[in-house]
Amino acid sequence: MMLNRFFSLALSGAIVLAVGVSGGPAWCLEATQEQNLALLKAIDADLAKKPNDITFQLQHAAILGRLKRYDEQIAEANKLIRKDPKLREAYLIRSDGEFGQKRFSEANDSLDMAFKLAPPTPKLLLNKARCLKNAERYQESVEVLTQLIQVEPSNVAAYDCRSICYFRIYGPCEKALQDLEKVVMLNPSDVKAKALVSDLKRELRPNHQIVKSQTKTK
Repeated sequence: MMLNRFFSLALSGAIVLAVGVSGGPAWCLEATQEQNLALLKAIDADLAKKPNDITFQLQHAAILGRLKRYDEQIAEANKLIRKDPKLREAYLIRSDGEFGQKRFSEANDSLDMAFKLAPPTPKLLLNKARCLKNAERYQESVEVLTQLIQVEPSNVAAYDCRSICYFRIYGPCEKALQDLEKVVMLNPSDVKAKALVSDLKRELRPNHQIVKSQTKTK
């Protein structure tokens, strides 16, 4: 059905993982490629002076991810992990690179390793849920998202992601609709979500739409 195709395309296309580096160089997340190249050059200069500095090494690996040089990013993260298996930020950076390569289950495993070293932040729980969703492990993703929503009941992205998972598990359903309605309530400017709510209501509640229309004409 058209709704199925539209719902699938609009929602899955709107969700892009932004793992980032929790505790790492947040300054690189919103930078342009030109800025990231300049930062990489600056970090290279820092590393030339202090080649054993862990912070500079982490920043270097993270910047490679922003430049989509995922093979190098993962290799550098693995090198850091071999030196220090308890370096949480290195697992997060490796997860970022693995996700960039669409190795979603591996990205999730790297996040789990990081979570063993310190409790996850809400942002990292969302990243884990997105990894699971993209690995088509929808029920597991729902469980993580439900946990996240309990902690942050106004997290728009969590409802958005969970609605996709519900749709993948059950098809058009009330659970997906309820989460989309929550997205619209929390973010009224989301035009795509509003359109999907309307379309899903028409499919799930056709009799309600007829009664509503008849009421207006009286």
